[in-house]
Amino acid sequence: MGIIYDAIPTEAVYAKDIYIDNKSPMLFVSEHDDVLCYTGVLFKEKQYDLEMLPYYFEGKHSTHKTVIANVKRFFRISLGCIMLDTFIDNNEYYADKKFKCSECFLKLPRGASTEYGVFSNYDTEETEMTRAVFGMT
Repeated sequence: MGIIYDAIPTEAVYAKDIYIDNKSPMLFVSEHDDVLCYTGVLFKEKQYDLEMLPYYFEGKHSTHKTVIANVKRFFRISLGCIMLDTFIDNNEYYADKKFKCSECFLKLPRGASTEYGVFSNYDTEETEMTRAVFGMT
């Protein structure tokens, strides 16, 4: 198992059994320390929300008719790049892998603050997760 994976106290579940939550970001860590950081959605009507998922998606799979009708792709940050991707439960590569959901949150640069990273509380940065999400820092 990976260092990041072992440090997360939640129960592991298969990717195909993961539901959408309305918290943002949704951080998932695989047994091999692959970190998937979902931050928002690109809607089919060309609207997007980079930092939040709609409340009405909570508890649904990305294959649910409400999600399919509204969402084109999900925003995911990996190695500092913002990518458009399918959600973890609908990704063939991850379907049979186990993941743990992290309760950490992202700090993104805003206004006068240039601080960014993955944090477990206000001032405790999770260095390994920050590297996985934002690249070398």
